[in-house]
Amino acid sequence: MTRDAADPDARHARGMHAEGDDWSKLPNSQRKDRPLSSAQLKELAAKSNGKGFVALAGNCSLILATGGAIMLTDGVLVPALWRQAWPPLLLLLLLLWQGFLLSALGFAAQHECLHYTAFRTKSLNSLVGRLVSVPSFAFFLHEQAMHKEHHTYTQDLERDPELVAEVAGCTYSGAASGLPDGVDLAAVAAAGRDASVDYSSDGWLLKHCPPGARLTASLQYEARVQAGGTLALLLLWLAALGWRSLLLTWLLPAYLGPPLLYFVQMHEHAACALDPDGLSNTRTTLTSPLINFVMWNMSYHAEHHLYTILPFHALPRAHALLKQNLVNLSEGGHLSVHRQVLGSWIREQHDAIVKAAKSGAAGKENEKSD
Repeated sequence: MTRDAADPDARHARGMHAEGDDWSKLPNSQRKDRPLSSAQLKELAAKSNGKGFVALAGNCSLILATGGAIMLTDGVLVPALWRQAWPPLLLLLLLLWQGFLLSALGFAAQHECLHYTAFRTKSLNSLVGRLVSVPSFAFFLHEQAMHKEHHTYTQDLERDPELVAEVAGCTYSGAASGLPDGVDLAAVAAAGRDASVDYSSDGWLLKHCPPGARLTASLQYEARVQAGGTLALLLLWLAALGWRSLLLTWLLPAYLGPPLLYFVQMHEHAACALDPDGLSNTRTTLTSPLINFVMWNMSYHAEHHLYTILPFHALPRAHALLKQNLVNLSEGGHLSVHRQVLGSWIREQHDAIVKAAKSGAAGKENEKSD
């Protein structure tokens, strides 16, 4: 038995960049879908505290500016006469934009930190990652443990938590689920429960690598600390600025923000290959400089999945080197992507998952007969 198998904490402690961390069981140096040379990787992989702090300061400045605009528009800081001159639509747009900014900070900045690529040191990444998680009520350590599995088993129907959570959350089967007769989602969900982690936070389902005692204790401790810190911050905000400011500049936007974040996230692997090939199982979407800035260049998602050691500011340069090799590249922005989603991708992904589910079920039956 290996050390990692004997001690579940050991595997999680390896972080996001362990050698051979994908379901092809090959180290990156032997992967045919990794076309960059060692020299190119060495140049691109250089981290920068300066660029990390510029991105963080930019995100926070946009949030503060939008919060100020919301307070002005709602008349919190100015007379009611000024408020009447602003249409309610503007306030709604500001609330939605603030929500997107908060969600993007909690996802994109946190995501870069949990990969330890936002800044040069692990300790600084860990500190900032925990802090930026608070406004959107995210949880750094839990996300890090689950996100590692997403990178390890990208597009593996039974082990990628972003795929399994969708399937495992469904209790229908056959025609009742909209799938053809004979495709039992309950069976697919059970297969996922044998080998994955539930991304919906209903429980820890990482059966092939369960959390050990140290990780479990760390998760519990950090959850209590973050909950207490968040409550203290809420009370301080109430005392200093009042409930209306708290509601309009933080709590309501935080509630409205996730769907907007999903709008720019959901196609990262939509209708991509259900296999370990990093050039075909992830999508890059070229979008506006503002969205790229707020999202820490995560729209260059194929490049990120191919080389998780690359910091956010290197992804555009990596794209220039890799774009000819990418199978899934959307150049028309997010609106164009969603037209494709509605037009064909939902059906394509549906068909791909059905095919994979049938293939997996057939394989398990063959194993039983043997």
